[in-house]
Amino acid sequence: MTASKRSRPEILAEVTSGLVSIRQQQRDARAEAEAWYRALQAWDTAREGGEIVVWGGPRPSKTSRMQVVGIGQYGGPPGGAIWYTKLRLPHAWVSESAVAALCNTDPLLGRIREGQGPATLLRETGAFVHPVDRAREYALAVLTLGAQLGDARALAARNTLLAFAPASPGE
Repeated sequence: MTASKRSRPEILAEVTSGLVSIRQQQRDARAEAEAWYRALQAWDTAREGGEIVVWGGPRPSKTSRMQVVGIGQYGGPPGGAIWYTKLRLPHAWVSESAVAALCNTDPLLGRIREGQGPATLLRETGAFVHPVDRAREYALAVLTLGAQLGDARALAARNTLLAFAPASPGE
């Protein structure tokens, strides 16, 4: 059926449902940005690691000429241990040093990591706080980080924010 043969109420309903969908996508994108922003603010870490297995097979015979050099105890169980710190993010636990390195490449992410920047990106209504353009910059920065770390939801939210510029300040 062509647009000219549809009734005015049908066309209006279709347009309205499209607008509602776009607004919902924008709200969801802002909420995803807020989740990433708060995760970076919290910087919730956990230490993980364990024993290094140096030799898993049978011991070499005494007639073997093989000699292991440079492996010793380094303050842990036999064979040593490797420990690393991971950071809790909305999509997964990720290496803290990897996230820190990426944060150091973006001044806004560095400010968040240092405990600076706005307290939140969103008002209670789900719209960006004022000044909207600044909150939007932070949102794009954290969602870009999420996309770089492999979070598909962050990438989709970033693309939504880029595709739909706010209609008015505070949107």
